[in-house]
Amino acid sequence: MCTEKKNNPVLFLSIIIATYNRSKHLRESLEAWSKQNFSKGNYEIIVVDNGSPDDTQAVCREFRTRHPEVNFRYEFLETPCLSCARNRGIELARGKYVAFVDDDARPGAHYIANFFKRTQEFPAVQAFGGRVLPRYETGQEPVWMSKYLQRLLSFVDMGDKVKTFNKKYPVGCNMLFRKDLFDEIGVFDIPAGYRSEDKHFFLKVKRAGKKVLYLPDVIVYHFIDAWRLTEDYVKNVSCKNGCSDNKMYELFDNSFMLKIKHLVGLLFKLSISLFLWAGFIVKGQKEKGKYLFLSMWHTLRGFAGGCQKCHS
Repeated sequence: MCTEKKNNPVLFLSIIIATYNRSKHLRESLEAWSKQNFSKGNYEIIVVDNGSPDDTQAVCREFRTRHPEVNFRYEFLETPCLSCARNRGIELARGKYVAFVDDDARPGAHYIANFFKRTQEFPAVQAFGGRVLPRYETGQEPVWMSKYLQRLLSFVDMGDKVKTFNKKYPVGCNMLFRKDLFDEIGVFDIPAGYRSEDKHFFLKVKRAGKKVLYLPDVIVYHFIDAWRLTEDYVKNVSCKNGCSDNKMYELFDNSFMLKIKHLVGLLFKLSISLFLWAGFIVKGQKEKGKYLFLSMWHTLRGFAGGCQKCHS
């Protein structure tokens, strides 16, 4: 990765938004970030455009014109690559902390203020994940949704108390770091693959002995398109998750053993999903059981068979 000369942080927080061809959502997100209950001079917004063919660039120009009081930067990358965009955002960031959020996520009005308070409580912690609540295009939760499938839609709600992420990890829609962490353990690895960049990075964080905290009051509301609630989407995204996990483990030295361990875990979860399906049927919630099993089966299918097994 090409890096710039290191600078001492001059702001509290840099908000990094990687975007591609989603100008409508980006416009709404930027407006929400401009309304934070926090000093405008102490945070910045960095949009890294992964070569969008829509009017993303115009949206960013308009935002800069409407909000000269906001520290704002737009960066264009010709090649679509999420890790590349995030890494470029890290290079540009002037904040002591950096937050990575999706272009279709709206922050709560006190997002930065609440995060500031938490960093005062936990000054030694370098990695955090916030709460992610769904904002469904359909206006209602799908009948198949259960706590077991929340992360399929990047939904993170672990309650109202600060706690440590143990087996779980934050999602890319709302994750925050002290910037000096990247100097210690590196940045996002480009070969990690679909949705696995986040998981791979947090595995590196944990291997380095770092704590990762869940912050319940650092909230974003994530827009969920109607097409993401279909059976085909659940099958496809689950398969891709499995495939990318397979590729991700190749980045570690003991990749074979990690893959075997993960495969055993997937087989166990698949068997558990059958029992849960039966329980959902008894409760009159067969769709919850069906989608849980489908998700686990296609995750296993992607992990064992590769991405060619997934839908296009």
